[in-house]
Amino acid sequence: MAIKICLFCGSRFGNENLWKIMANELGKKIGKKKFDVVYGGGEWGLMGAVAKAAEFSGSKVLGIITNELLEFDKNNQSFGELIIVNSINERKKQMINISDIFLVLPGGIGTLDELFEVWTTKQLGEHKKPIILLNYKNFFDNLIEFIDKNISNGFLLEDHKKHLTVCSSVDEVLRKVSEYSYKKLKKTL
Repeated sequence: MAIKICLFCGSRFGNENLWKIMANELGKKIGKKKFDVVYGGGEWGLMGAVAKAAEFSGSKVLGIITNELLEFDKNNQSFGELIIVNSINERKKQMINISDIFLVLPGGIGTLDELFEVWTTKQLGEHKKPIILLNYKNFFDNLIEFIDKNISNGFLLEDHKKHLTVCSSVDEVLRKVSEYSYKKLKKTL
């Protein structure tokens, strides 16, 4: 059974082409490894680029999208299977339940909401699934600094930071996912 990677990332490409290049590379490498992808169901931005490249390279792709977002873009050409839900909260809940591992790329408010949702639910013991932050080109340095500031000021425990795995490259992410996949397989034998 393939590992299901849940992607949390932007519905935009950002201001520089390097993000699109990174998303395509990530998707191709995920597909070649035959990991499954769970994502927000849109064709746009980083999320669409990773999903499309992964599907074309061999991944099974599952998009989970709200009625409202689907209505917003009636021409949505999402990839793979599509589940339509009623709310963002329902979407996040399904993504959390279906997925084995969470991968966070650059994105906006929705991406940050998804990151903090899976981090909070992990901290509360609702799941034990890995959360990987792809700090490509140091994109998340300020967030990591903010987390460290919360720790030094006593608002966050160091153990809470350990719930996040920070990777700086696509290849490092894939090594971490492969390690997790191996550990999961080993437990079933």
